[in-house]
Amino acid sequence: MPNPRANLLATHDVDRHYVSCYFIPGQDVEDIIVGFIDRAKFTLDIAVYSMTLPSVTEALRRVATRGVTVRVVMDALQAKGRYSQYKAMQKLAAETPFFSILKDKETGIMHNKFAVCDQDTRYAAVLTGSANWTKGGTKVNRENMMITRMVSIVRAFGNVFQEIYEANW
Repeated sequence: MPNPRANLLATHDVDRHYVSCYFIPGQDVEDIIVGFIDRAKFTLDIAVYSMTLPSVTEALRRVATRGVTVRVVMDALQAKGRYSQYKAMQKLAAETPFFSILKDKETGIMHNKFAVCDQDTRYAAVLTGSANWTKGGTKVNRENMMITRMVSIVRAFGNVFQEIYEANW
C-alpha cells in the first residue's frame, strides 16, 4: 500500500520566496523537471550526474530553440552510458548556438543533480535533490527534489555551476 506521506508536496513561503519539496516514489518528478526547464526565459545551467530521459532532452531543445542559453555539464562516465542522453544533447549543441554540453573531467565523479534557471533575474530558481534524471530516479527509487527561489541559494548554486563549467571548458 502506498504511503500517503510520499505524495506530500510541501510549499513554504520563506521571505516571499517559495520552496517546493517533492518525494519519490509517489510523485512523478520527471514532469517537474520538464516543467522547470520549460519555464526558463533567459538562462538554464544544469549539472547532472546521470540523465537518460528523452523528455528532458526535448524540453532542452524547446527552450534552446526559443533562444534560452542552456549549459549542461554531465559526469564523464555516466555520459558514456547505454541510455545516456549525452549524444542527443551533443547533436542539439551542433544545431543551436544557445546550447552547450560538457563532460566533467575534473573530479572523481560529478554527482550533482541541479539546475539553475534565470539567475540574477526576478524569475531565478534552482531545482535540486537526490534524484538522478532517470526513470529510476524520477519514478522508482526513494529520492527527493526541491525547487527554491531563495536568492542566496540560487546564487550559491549558480556560482558552483560556473566553477564546474569553467573547469571543464
